[in-house]
Amino acid sequence: MNKLLIQIQIHTSCTSKSEISRRFITGMQTAMDKFFSRRLEEYPAIMIDGMRFGKMTIVAAMGIREGGDKQILGLIEGG
Repeated sequence: MNKLLIQIQIHTSCTSKSEISRRFITGMQTAMDKFFSRRLEEYPAIMIDGMRFGKMTIVAAMGIREGGDKQILGLIEGG
């Protein structure tokens, strides 16, 4: 067996589900903090729209850059 493959198997077999969950939560929190603290000046236009799904409304915000590139800025459940 390949030496690298053996090292990967040993490393993954020693990582608990709880440790993976903690790493995932930490990584996602860091990514979310960066995402939600970004400046919006790079988007000369921002579109906000909502759609009802039964009793739930989903509101989406999309930023449009000068070149026409679009990026979803956020989704949230409305009332």
